[in-house]
Amino acid sequence: METKKDNKVKIVFGAVGIALLYLLIQLAVSIIFSVVVTLTMYTADMDKETLLSKISELQPFMLLISNFISTILFGVWYYLGYVKKDKLAGTYEPWLKKICDAKVIAFIVFSSLAIGLLDRHIADLIIMIFPESGDLLSTIISGVSEANPINIISMVLLASTSIAFAFQGIIMQSMKKSFGMAGCVIIPAILFAIIMLNPVQTIYGIPFGLVMMFVSYKFNSVVPGMLVLMINNAGAMIIYEIFESGLSPVVSAVLVVVFLTLSILIYRKLPVPDKYGKDTHSLRE
Repeated sequence: METKKDNKVKIVFGAVGIALLYLLIQLAVSIIFSVVVTLTMYTADMDKETLLSKISELQPFMLLISNFISTILFGVWYYLGYVKKDKLAGTYEPWLKKICDAKVIAFIVFSSLAIGLLDRHIADLIIMIFPESGDLLSTIISGVSEANPINIISMVLLASTSIAFAFQGIIMQSMKKSFGMAGCVIIPAILFAIIMLNPVQTIYGIPFGLVMMFVSYKFNSVVPGMLVLMINNAGAMIIYEIFESGLSPVVSAVLVVVFLTLSILIYRKLPVPDKYGKDTHSLRE
């Protein structure tokens, strides 16, 4: 007979499997692109560095394709596994109804800005301690930081959507029957951070993932967490375009405090659903 503990272990392994599948899609697309480039562009007088450079130039296209595949796969999986079942059971509630409130939207936006800027301070600290990690990070994001149509579609729209379907959608929903809020937020957040596969993004991905998972859990929808990542990725591109060296640390720190304070104040004003699903007074009241 399966115990509750056994069931939790099985769910966690399933969550790890989904995260690995997300990585496998990216890896498979990268391998296919690399093989195609090698077969079509390689010449006898071409050295290894030149070949790797040509493959690296295609990084935005690789991410575009892998993010598109992930969005379709995990989107269909999430819809058939959870949304469709809720509709058939008569318990489905449209996401727009859940977040169509000025306070809710303001909370999501200010939370996104606060954690996004805070993560940049965390990244600077890690790079200061481990300088080589900064070189690795620069290599990874160099091709996707520019605000061009491919990167906007891939990183702002598709990456945010595919991650939301996989992590806030499939993983979090599968955990709700066996885990409380802490497990449903922490475990997907850690898995989200791990798939970054580099020290800087993995470390700052944990607090970012916690915020992303929390807002999705709070409003019982993948959309709030999706918006957090969209706002962060779009904001990073905008800052890169306006300030190539980034915001000054002082200005950034002040903005973190301002946005964090606004997030807390607004959160305390959000309505709290009672056991019948109706909104009661705000948290502060």
